[in-house]
Amino acid sequence: MKKSMLATIVAGGIAVLTYAAHSYASSDYFTYKIYGYYDSAGSQVGTYYRPCFGRMGKLTGEKTSVKRLIESGTCR
Repeated sequence: MKKSMLATIVAGGIAVLTYAAHSYASSDYFTYKIYGYYDSAGSQVGTYYRPCFGRMGKLTGEKTSVKRLIESGTCR
């Protein structure tokens, strides 16, 4: 009884860790991105920087419905 319960707990723990590691590795955790926001005339009116490692992003200027990726890269 104890061995089967322990085996079930260990298997569940391994499954959770595997899922977490996959989610962690496949996300944009190590990628930074810079987006530009543009108005109807095509002028850039805002910039959004999304840093690496799950930190909060920073918006400067205005946020519009037209968003274009300016730059992306990998943090080391």
